[in-house]
Amino acid sequence: MRATGLADPLGRTAGPRRTGSGGTLIEVLVAMTVMSVGMLGVTALMSEGLKSGRLSIHRITAVQMAADMAERIRSNPRVPHAYAGVPKNFGCANAGTHCTPSQLAADDLFRWQLSITRQLPAGAIGTILRTSTTSGNRYQIHIGWPEGGFAAPLSYALAVRVAATTR
Repeated sequence: MRATGLADPLGRTAGPRRTGSGGTLIEVLVAMTVMSVGMLGVTALMSEGLKSGRLSIHRITAVQMAADMAERIRSNPRVPHAYAGVPKNFGCANAGTHCTPSQLAADDLFRWQLSITRQLPAGAIGTILRTSTTSGNRYQIHIGWPEGGFAAPLSYALAVRVAATTR
């Protein structure tokens, strides 16, 4: 009789070796683990990207709102105290309504604070502080809003100087 395989110490004969082209179960499990970790990284990256996008939208909105109020203050310099006063809806935005400069300032402040509550997250606030100087008035326009993921509210401040008028 002719031996077709090699004998091992236990007396078994080994058959011809198989050459497999597929992966073993362990290789498949390792590949799935690596892919899972990669997908978790992609998910975390996408989540951070969305958070950053939302944050930048809120910052841009705050900057635009502060600039809008600065222009309103500059266009109505005769009543410097009114922009740091109490907001009130006088309906001055309608073309048919005639408002005094003080009413226009209170109406501007009302509409500005209303747009802050509509366009920024709940709890957003806008304040204006005025300091009178010999050369005019200095305004500190401040907008603050809560942002998820941050312990303290975020804010934007703009300083505006308006020269004294003699009109």
